[in-house]
Amino acid sequence: MREWSAVSEVQGRVDNIPGARAEGSIVEAGAVLFEIDVADCELARQKAQANISAIMAQIHELQRQEENSRKTLALEERTREVAQDA
Repeated sequence: MREWSAVSEVQGRVDNIPGARAEGSIVEAGAVLFEIDVADCELARQKAQANISAIMAQIHELQRQEENSRKTLALEERTREVAQDA
């Protein structure tokens, strides 16, 4: 006989315990011991996706600002060159 401890890989509330078993009972391999409510997991996934979308928008805005700054710098450098030639 082997003993083991159940450890969840995801955070959540136990939603269902099909065929509740007594401590020390024998179970078949692959038997569902408990089910975790996926609502918390789904909410966390949606929040993470929203965060990713917001960060991607920030990256896009920073890239646009960088491009504008480079163009402004090039224009100022050209203006300086023309002023020096005059």
